Amino acid sequence: MPFSDLSYLLETLKLDAAQLTLVDGNHLKSSYYPPFSPAGHVIVFDILPGEQAKKIEYLLSKIYPLDHFCFGFVPSDQPGSDWGQPSKIPIHAIGGINSKIDLYIPPALPDSSLESFQNLIAHLRSPQGCPWDREQTHQSLRPNLLEETYEVLNTLDEQDSADLMEELGDLLLQIVLHSQIANESGEFNLSQVIQGIYKKIMYRHPHVFKDEKIEDAKGVIRKWEELKSVERLENGRNKDQGILESIPRNMPALSLAQEYQKRAARVGFDWSEIQPVMDKVNEELIELNIASTQMRKEEELGDLLFAVVNLARWLNVDAESALRKMTSRFYSRFTFIEQQAGKMGKKLQNMTLKEMDSFWELAKEQGL
Repeated sequence: MPFSDLSYLLETLKLDAAQLTLVDGNHLKSSYYPPFSPAGHVIVFDILPGEQAKKIEYLLSKIYPLDHFCFGFVPSDQPGSDWGQPSKIPIHAIGGINSKIDLYIPPALPDSSLESFQNLIAHLRSPQGCPWDREQTHQSLRPNLLEETYEVLNTLDEQDSADLMEELGDLLLQIVLHSQIANESGEFNLSQVIQGIYKKIMYRHPHVFKDEKIEDAKGVIRKWEELKSVERLENGRNKDQGILESIPRNMPALSLAQEYQKRAARVGFDWSEIQPVMDKVNEELIELNIASTQMRKEEELGDLLFAVVNLARWLNVDAESALRKMTSRFYSRFTFIEQQAGKMGKKLQNMTLKEMDSFWELAKEQGL
């Protein structure tokens, strides 16, 4: 963008250059997500009509409301440009422009940038902030992090996108809080957290960001494990660590079992087809049936559960989620039985199993 054009835009919009994010239209077209926040002032310059404008409209629609108004300026290098009044263009109309333009996008969501959220949390942790937030430590926040994680999982089970959005926000709060606490003690900051995971993702996807060829998802997973081993050797940290050692042992037992199985399978410790997996479940069921002592029953039941989790993995089912959904269905159906008993003036203790089972089937028919 010529300096004269930028000066004109700043004067017309009554903005300071420090307030602006400048983005080249050609660079934006090559992106997969807008490299800026909808909370700031943005100028996208040199937007060309046709495919480029359509791609930019698509990208902007990912972070702006479709009816959010922008202002289009005709660049000075365009034939017949007279720098007249800018034209108002909603996001959904950008793809239909018929000449090159520079586009000013005013802030749409002032409280949506990661930076403003970091500032908010830093304020809460400051002497002028909240006494509770100032007292928190990495250890004191452990229960909160676990609780918020489970609440996210619950919204995934319920397939509730509105609640998922809210719970992801609560989980993000925990991440930013931990990063702020670490920043205050000089350990690391949120930018370093993001930089670290950015570099890790780039490194572990050589089939995307380099020329390496990997044919399928299983190949990607095997390569992921190889690269993790190389990382351990290069950084000298946990270089003798086994494949399973990095998995947190305080995970829920079903999730832990499934993660162990996934890791082992990545290096080839797995059956080649599903039938032996199903046979193993039947085998463990038989062994449980003939177990003669309480200790043996516990061991064989553990083996059976582990085999069922492995079957879930082969069926591409998350065992933890499957059981959580079943317990939710059980809650709904059993509550239905209680309600029906109440309508009949009966107590559950006085009902026969046949009566309760008939209400159970009715609950299933009603989609509970």
